[in-house]
Amino acid sequence: MLQIPISTGGGNHIAETVNVGGTGLAIRLLWNERDGHWFADFESSLGKNFGIRMIPESPLLKSSNRVLPEGDLVLLRNAASGTEQPGYSNLGTEWGLYYVDGKDAEMLHSYGVI
Repeated sequence: MLQIPISTGGGNHIAETVNVGGTGLAIRLLWNERDGHWFADFESSLGKNFGIRMIPESPLLKSSNRVLPEGDLVLLRNAASGTEQPGYSNLGTEWGLYYVDGKDAEMLHSYGVI
C-alpha cells in the first residue's frame, strides 16, 4: 500500500503527478460545493478516468480502471479520530489517497475496510 501525497492547501482544486506502481499518474481533484464532495480525474499513458466521486473506503476505479496496470486507488482515514467523511478541509490530512495492489485490496477487504 502506498500513500499518494496530496494537499489541498485550503484550495478547492489540486493537480499532482505521481509515480504509482511504475506508472506516471496525473491527478486532478476538484471540490464540488453543491454536492459537498471531492471529485477526481486520473490520467496516465494507459488511459483516463474522469469525474470519479471520492467515496471513502471504497475502490475508486473498480472495474473501469483505465489508468493503472493493476491495483486501485482508495480514500482511507489517516487518523483514528476526526470527521466521519472527507470534506473540504481534511483531504490529505485526516483522509489520504492510497494505491493498493491486489494483495493489499484483499487484505483490506477481509478486514471490512473496503
